[in-house]
Amino acid sequence: MSTRKPIDLELVYNLAKLHCTNREIASLTGVSVDTLQRQYHDVLDKGRDDGKMTLRRSMWDLALNHKNPTMMIWLSKQHLGFSDNPISNDDKKPLPWTDDDIAEGKGLEEVKETAQEPEEVEVELTYAAHDIIKEDLRSTFRNFGDQA
Repeated sequence: MSTRKPIDLELVYNLAKLHCTNREIASLTGVSVDTLQRQYHDVLDKGRDDGKMTLRRSMWDLALNHKNPTMMIWLSKQHLGFSDNPISNDDKKPLPWTDDDIAEGKGLEEVKETAQEPEEVEVELTYAAHDIIKEDLRSTFRNFGDQA
């Protein structure tokens, strides 16, 4: 006849919510890691999931309600695909003409003849695009914060 040692499920849940390791939780509750994983995996999973949600909620709160720029940037990289490094492959190369070329009525052939080296154009457009994206992000977060 096996006797189970009573275990404080609330303690297991709260420790899992803090993302303590199974070994740490087992040590504090006085059961083996195997027993903990086998008999209380649902409590461990629920605690860890709730911990992730709490952390995620706090991160969004920092970004939107407290206007924390570091968190805004990090979340933009994670969820909007933003990057510190511009992507330079054939699909992402800037167009060979500028707004000034269009305003002057230059055709594509004229632009190609007078175009700068691709790296120079790419760097100039990358900085301009960065400023536009930054301003768009500020506007988006401002508008999102107003709706909350």
